[in-house]
Amino acid sequence: MIRRLTRHLRIGWCVSAALAAGLAISFATVGELRADRLAGPISAVLALITLLVSLIRKERAVSPSDPDTPPPPALPHMSHSKYVGGNESPTGLVVVGVVALTAIIAATVILAIYWNRPTGLEQTALLPTTPPPPPPSSNRLTTPPPGDPKPSRTPPPTTTVPPTTTVPPTTTAPPAPIADSTVTCPTTDTTVYSCHGLMLLGTAGAPQPQSAFMAEWRVRDERSDLWRDKTGFFTENGGQLAIVDARTALSKRKCSQATTWHNRIDFRRLTSDSQLCMRTGYARYAGIIIRSLPTTRSAAIDIAGYTWK
Repeated sequence: MIRRLTRHLRIGWCVSAALAAGLAISFATVGELRADRLAGPISAVLALITLLVSLIRKERAVSPSDPDTPPPPALPHMSHSKYVGGNESPTGLVVVGVVALTAIIAATVILAIYWNRPTGLEQTALLPTTPPPPPPSSNRLTTPPPGDPKPSRTPPPTTTVPPTTTVPPTTTAPPAPIADSTVTCPTTDTTVYSCHGLMLLGTAGAPQPQSAFMAEWRVRDERSDLWRDKTGFFTENGGQLAIVDARTALSKRKCSQATTWHNRIDFRRLTSDSQLCMRTGYARYAGIIIRSLPTTRSAAIDIAGYTWK
């Protein structure tokens, strides 16, 4: 009998070790939080099973007729094994052990299934995420309601664009090219009466002459009709001056078509390569090209030109 009980105890130890290993694996799988949740219910189940086993053992024990009477002494011819297990049947102990182990296994499985179910937050996290709907497009086809033969295209929203006023860029036109101001004297032009390639006119008291007779381009002549001072040109003896366009070459026709004539023209209205036309006191036209104007270093002025017949 002692050997049989020892075998049963070994079986119980193996089953308990297997259960403990299973619980350890389950706790390691579900994590620390759920393992802590499972510990309390499993402890309660084990306590109930222990209470149930103790009650079964108490019911199956034989109560003595007199609690004060000690048990009878063992007789020599009686086997010692009878008092090792008392009045309990070994078969009953096996049945109780099997029932207890089955209950422990069933309770453990049920608790593992119950406590391993996902919580509300975990269910929300496990739900498949639906991608956000695409932004509405102005040209997308809308699903027709029942009864419509064709899908309708949503018209694009109308936007009013304020008119823009285009301001042309402010640009400065490039200066017009100056005509060739070369004066060839003497010349082969048969319409030319006289000419001068470079004439210097100075102020009063300067070594250069102050005036010229433009019909023949002579200086220091009593018939002089072109004069100059510190600020400009002026005329005498019936002469007149006009500023003409410097983009074309000098000619008699060009001077004859001038309409604005003056008795005086200031230097501030002129630049190098400016052109003047002069109507002399002897009814001839003279064309004058300004080579240089007075500066702080030199008061002389350089002119050249032609007088036509």
